[in-house]
Amino acid sequence: MAPSTLHPLQLNPQTGEHYLRLPPPHQNIIITPLRPTDADAIAQNLNDIRVYDNLSNVPHPYTQKHAEEWIKRVRSRSDELLERLREGSDDEPKVVDGCPVMTLREVKGDGTDIFLGDLTIARSSFAEVVDPDERAHLRNENEARPNGDPGIVYMIGDYLVPSHHGRGIMTAAMRTLIIDWAVPRMDCRKIMLNVRKGNVASRRVFEKSGFKFKGIVEDHLELTVPGRVGSPKWSLEIFEWTYQE
Repeated sequence: MAPSTLHPLQLNPQTGEHYLRLPPPHQNIIITPLRPTDADAIAQNLNDIRVYDNLSNVPHPYTQKHAEEWIKRVRSRSDELLERLREGSDDEPKVVDGCPVMTLREVKGDGTDIFLGDLTIARSSFAEVVDPDERAHLRNENEARPNGDPGIVYMIGDYLVPSHHGRGIMTAAMRTLIIDWAVPRMDCRKIMLNVRKGNVASRRVFEKSGFKFKGIVEDHLELTVPGRVGSPKWSLEIFEWTYQE
């Protein structure tokens, strides 16, 4: 059992990992930290056009080295968040600005699991803001706010392996992340998301998760990652979630 300072995280006694479990009918899906052994699965899926075509920050081709560097960076952040949470107490739990678990896994009957994708929450980069000076100002202002400040704007990034598309998994995972974690442990009050125009599947996930469509920014996002420079600019559909008492 995980200590109460980490609630609602549970602890897997076999792996030593903390996790969140999705509600029925997806109770066999958990959200855990990344593992070094995930590199192969990450590289495989982020080279699949059904995945990377809607992710603006993924280089192509996506190499094993890319995956290993990503895992190292994210695991460091996860450890940092867990350390902060442990500094709290039952009377004064710590408020953080992220979630230490982000990797979706399907648990099999024998206890083993398979990698399903990623679901990450962080302070917003305001990528949907057209004016670069305004974007930089908003980002700096947002980063300067202390943890728990109701004015912090968050963003969510996600992808799911193609074999599990269309099952309602990401919708359930996003609801779990927001309701079970972001609201009580981050004091999250606002999340802004953007999705590539025409990405109907992601739009449905957001809408089912309580996000409201706010508008479209046409021909705005320029891809700058290796292998995708020079691609047509993306038009972005903007969505907003706000906390309701």
